[in-house]
Amino acid sequence: MSKKMLSKLIPFAITLVLILGACTPKQTSPESQPTVSGSTVPTVEATVPGSTVPTVEATVPAKPVTLRVGAVGSLGSENPLTSWDAWEEKEFMFDGLFKSTGYDISPDAAKSWSVSTDGMTWTVKIIPGITFQDGSPFNADNVAWWINIVKDNKLGVIYEAGLDNIAEIKAVDETTLEVKTKTPINDGTFRYMLTTWIMPRSVWGNMTPAEMLAYEDPKAAIGNGPYKLVENVPGQYSVFEAYNNPIWGKPKIDRIVVTSYSSEDAMIEALIAGDLDMITEAPLASVPRLLQNQNIKTAVLDTTLVGNLYVNSYAKGTQPASLADPVIRQAIEMSIDKQKICNVAYLGYCTPLNAVIPPTIGKWSNSDLTIKFDVAAANALLEKAGYKDTNGDGIRKDHDGKPISYRLATLSEPTSVRIGEIVVDGLKGIGIKPVVSTLDWGGMYAALGAFDYDLILLSVNWDPVPDMPMGFFTCNQIGAWNATGYCNPEYDKLYSQQSQEMDETKRVQEVWNLQSMIFTDKPYIMLLNNKRVDAYRSDRFANFGMNSGYLLWEKAFMQGEPVK
Repeated sequence: MSKKMLSKLIPFAITLVLILGACTPKQTSPESQPTVSGSTVPTVEATVPGSTVPTVEATVPAKPVTLRVGAVGSLGSENPLTSWDAWEEKEFMFDGLFKSTGYDISPDAAKSWSVSTDGMTWTVKIIPGITFQDGSPFNADNVAWWINIVKDNKLGVIYEAGLDNIAEIKAVDETTLEVKTKTPINDGTFRYMLTTWIMPRSVWGNMTPAEMLAYEDPKAAIGNGPYKLVENVPGQYSVFEAYNNPIWGKPKIDRIVVTSYSSEDAMIEALIAGDLDMITEAPLASVPRLLQNQNIKTAVLDTTLVGNLYVNSYAKGTQPASLADPVIRQAIEMSIDKQKICNVAYLGYCTPLNAVIPPTIGKWSNSDLTIKFDVAAANALLEKAGYKDTNGDGIRKDHDGKPISYRLATLSEPTSVRIGEIVVDGLKGIGIKPVVSTLDWGGMYAALGAFDYDLILLSVNWDPVPDMPMGFFTCNQIGAWNATGYCNPEYDKLYSQQSQEMDETKRVQEVWNLQSMIFTDKPYIMLLNNKRVDAYRSDRFANFGMNSGYLLWEKAFMQGEPVK
């Protein structure tokens, strides 16, 4: 879930991804693979005067198990604070105390945790013996130091939201962490709050926050995850080697080589020819062909990935004043044929969506929110609100008599273009003039960061807890997660309330109410919940996990092993 960011990037989920992929330079295979220690063992001859000379032949270890992955996109910068390219790869480079496992938040480096009766003092026990990939200790002191850096300096790091509720975090001893919060929080919110990746003090300890954001060095990739980055050529390939730590143990796959492809077709051909072992986000048009190949396992995966239309809601944004009218926003949503988007752009591999949280996250998704695709009703709504075509040119006029025209930004990638065309048809159908532009990743992030847009097509990959998706709309996340600039004090109050609610039934209702507020105000117009298609060579590998939404997600591919 990704893309190069400005020095303080808007961190979308996450994997924030724009709807599907972007073009990258033509791929180049690694010219030299990294040397695996012990892979070459010479014959040793010992000479002893006056004796027979024995020959001792050491056994050459088995060839390292290498997983060759094809992807559209590349790792880019090694700095995890400023580059969100190749999100899945970064997930197995860096670990925290807790981590998303697809549909839940599970312990990572945390061995156990407990809370005081008032819900405000938490004690976390860390798995002993963990080290960063440079050998420095991953201990309570390092964890407390890094979380304090992140929460005090707003670095724009993923999973930063929620850290502002920490009153104090400190190391009690080598493996014990004490966290005091400003308000009581429930267990789910606590676990999610501490999913931020932890960086080694040995690398980052002497830098100012500004220096951290400007840091471009391979050492920036040093984490404590199960794989270590050993070579990276942006736009071409990245090589990772297994790292043994107490969280994971020794992975069964010794090395991962991720090659970037500029063409989805070329990537598919490489998989079929056996030049790749796995591809991520297979182009949907290729699925029938992949399904027919007996040596390829095609995994159609439910995801927490949602596609939506961002509506600029920032008080100081460059959008026309008319876009703030809830009637306009409602009419726009009514004009968009979401089912057609699924059928045409995703070949049926998605479902239309109205709520911020998709059904794949379970009980948190508000299933009561409904809206019909109805262009005639949308036109009637606009007529009643006084937005009329006064000169017969097919364009409605706002209350100042100006033509209603909105900028719509998409990527040049085919799927995004097709979605944009359907949105354009809807806008034209209700008398709104769309002005379409295609932006590269840099241009897209620049527009979002400056709130210089009207409508943007995006996708966001939610974590499987309500804190992340609903946290995108809080006032204090403007300029970080909140890229629409939406700010509603009543919403913020309810968001804070649900994070403190200990009764889960009550909390579910509060989360549903939050979604109702977003559905009404529409800083997002929700479009769809994607399915994802990954594929791998089943004649070479087996047992990848299928319950995370991504085969390359850390806890999915860690189950994988070579076919014996």
